[in-house]
Amino acid sequence: MSRWFGDFSRLELIQLCLIWLLGGYAFAISVPTVIDRSLSFYILEKLEQRGGGIREDAFHQVFTEEYVKEHHLVEVRLTEQLQSGTIKIENGCVTLTPWGERLATFSRFYRKNLLPTHRLLMGKYTDALTDPFRDSHMATDYRCH
Repeated sequence: MSRWFGDFSRLELIQLCLIWLLGGYAFAISVPTVIDRSLSFYILEKLEQRGGGIREDAFHQVFTEEYVKEHHLVEVRLTEQLQSGTIKIENGCVTLTPWGERLATFSRFYRKNLLPTHRLLMGKYTDALTDPFRDSHMATDYRCH
């Protein structure tokens, strides 16, 4: 084995190990995470599952009634947030921890101030994604009392 690496300096061997570690990380963690969380991949897979085509006006129903259920999104995301310490669940009420509040505040700041203000959505440029709660209405009162 030393004959394969004999021409490399110590620094080059360290760099090679780092490249292998980063490559392993990318394939073992990043790629599965991107696929797992990607709504774009879900759309492609769902189109394939449904024979290659879905009516455009049915996508809202596909996302709300199929995507959330099929991918166990609520359970998965609540588990992630519990494990990361950003939420707590007590007596059926989900609340932010101090760490969760800081993270939500940072996310809101980033979204409003650092995201592109004009994104192309279905043929029109809009700033809707910089403040997705702008026109948010609570259909029912689901707050904890």
